[in-house]
Amino acid sequence: AASGDNYNNVQRNRYHHVIFNHPHLGTESAARHRRFLSHLFHSVRHHWLARDGGVFHLTLVLGQADRWDCLDAASRNGFQLLYRGEFKPPPPPPPPPLPHAVNGEQQQQQQQQLTDGGLGRETHYKSR
Repeated sequence: AASGDNYNNVQRNRYHHVIFNHPHLGTESAARHRRFLSHLFHSVRHHWLARDGGVFHLTLVLGQADRWDCLDAASRNGFQLLYRGEFKPPPPPPPPPLPHAVNGEQQQQQQQQLTDGGLGRETHYKSR
């Protein structure tokens, strides 16, 4: 199929939830990000969300929403804020089985060490 055909097939699919985590243009220009968000909200509304409505989930680093005038871009494109809060990613999956375990009991002990922090501790940080 031609690339235009692929684009048209994707555009026919509309979604009730569109998720975009931590978009960034690679430069610290608030003006460019304001324009980007305006185009993003327009595109999500007119090309990605289901015609009967949906929710756009946007995750930004603290302070970006204010610097980039996110609420203004959203309202100009027909969106309203439903929730604003701390980013909480899902918990990580359990560790895979260890290949060097001799038996189930030893494997369970080694798995427990991993989850209890015996071989390190996983920590999640939130940007400020």
